[in-house]
Amino acid sequence: MNAAYAHILPWLKRFQRPLLLSHLRPDGDALGTLAGCAAVVTELGLSPQCALFDDYPRRYEILRDTAGWRSWTADGAALQSGCDCVVIVDTCSFAQLEPAAEFLRSAPPTLVLDHHATSDDIGVREGDLRIIDASAGAASLIVEEWAAAVGLSIGRAATALYVGLATDTGWFRFSNADARIFASAARLCAAGVRPAELYEALYQQDPEARLRLAGRMLSGMRVLAGGRLVVLEVRQSDLRACGADAGMTEDLVNEASRMAGVEATVLFNEAEDGVIRVNLRSRRSLDVAAIARQFGGGGHVRAAGARQRGDWKEVTERVIAAVSAGLKGG
Repeated sequence: MNAAYAHILPWLKRFQRPLLLSHLRPDGDALGTLAGCAAVVTELGLSPQCALFDDYPRRYEILRDTAGWRSWTADGAALQSGCDCVVIVDTCSFAQLEPAAEFLRSAPPTLVLDHHATSDDIGVREGDLRIIDASAGAASLIVEEWAAAVGLSIGRAATALYVGLATDTGWFRFSNADARIFASAARLCAAGVRPAELYEALYQQDPEARLRLAGRMLSGMRVLAGGRLVVLEVRQSDLRACGADAGMTEDLVNEASRMAGVEATVLFNEAEDGVIRVNLRSRRSLDVAAIARQFGGGGHVRAAGARQRGDWKEVTERVIAAVSAGLKGG
């Protein structure tokens, strides 16, 4: 057991009304960790609230009823005044928590549970608790391991935590799917998770629009650096042409990973507000987290991202140049 886990239970028992937050555009690990953590702390007699900065993602309908999801946009003021502590999962970045950044700088005592190597000064004040385990394959792993180690009931949280493990490891095919991940998955299966049913619910229910969007994106892909780099783009015009929405872009960056010889993939994703979201993936030695940090982002060695504003051509060229330089250096 991570020695730091011993501090979580005494810390939580000081409070009654935790506010649970994660990053913008929540993925399966963010949602799974939020819902799983909420279920676990409810078993402790606490009354948690899970808040999202975005609309609930349609892909994760299977988790919609596992927590009382609240909207930060609609309920932010009430959520802030109604909590006596804050729990942040799957991020430690003010940029990824932007709508709540001002609140977090003077928030009640804060617990951070994260697995990203890059972090800001969140959870470092007196009375805060911060556990960042960059060796953990998913944030949900931290919650599951902690609950298992201290003997807390995992039953109601099992499906949510499994979704976190499975999605952040590419359904256990990425390099972060290690012995800890599989041991955790085994415990969750023993608690009643049915992986085949979850996979169907998550990955075999895509609307036609998402498949058309993936096809449109792949038809315009660029292959650079002698076949080692794939560049993908999704503009707002692509979403409109396919009848798709922003939520359907999740995981599109992984579509090129099946191509032989590819070592890195970059997806440039144009948001409605003009922000260019940069998703970076690496299959071998390239540290894409280091590249993301050059653009104010961060993440993991094999999966990272950043947000940029500016001219599309200028931003894409700067990022492509940085990735190409990294490939040459490797």
